[in-house]
Amino acid sequence: MVSATFNKELAYKVGRVIAEEAVENNIRLLLGPAMNLHRNPLNGRNAEYFSEDPVLAGTMAGWQNKGFQDCGVAGCIKHIAANNCEALRKRSHSIMSERTLREIYLKPFMIAFGIEMPATVMTGYNALNGCFCDEDSELIHGILREEMGFDGFVMSDWNSYDTSDMCAMVNAGVSWLTPGSDSDERVLPLLEGLKAGKITREQLEENIYFLIKTILKYV
Repeated sequence: MVSATFNKELAYKVGRVIAEEAVENNIRLLLGPAMNLHRNPLNGRNAEYFSEDPVLAGTMAGWQNKGFQDCGVAGCIKHIAANNCEALRKRSHSIMSERTLREIYLKPFMIAFGIEMPATVMTGYNALNGCFCDEDSELIHGILREEMGFDGFVMSDWNSYDTSDMCAMVNAGVSWLTPGSDSDERVLPLLEGLKAGKITREQLEENIYFLIKTILKYV
């Protein structure tokens, strides 16, 4: 509905209203805006996503996120990238050419980042061209950080470690493996991976750096 207005000022005002309510409830990070494309009418997330057009989706999401963050509430742009279906969502596989990926699926993120750099980004459950998004170092380090200039922290989608390897997620640059647990269930595999040389202390520290920097800015 917001995208149907083609009104970026309205998208910004909607973002501010949502953020003001979040502040009243002591919430400092919102898991949105969600801005994948409406590429499939059966996608269960279309209620969250903005549009089937990459320019419109990126513009509206960018201005809504600016509304969030101008009120001191961190935004989390999601789900990168090519998250097109809800059925078997942790096992879906999006296969496409680089041109398709860049001109259609990554374009909304590039536009939104140019309007307001989000504090956080959430990866998709899906695999993309042979690699789960939260295990994809080229996507996170290469495209998000080096090409788009993203300097916040990356989180996985909820319980994505059901199908993704946690050590691979850390190596790819994921700072928060959501939602985690109150026990050592999610910590011990990482400690074992560190001892076995599957992950490095340097990568862990880098991931935590981005997480702590965001917390200090918004809390």
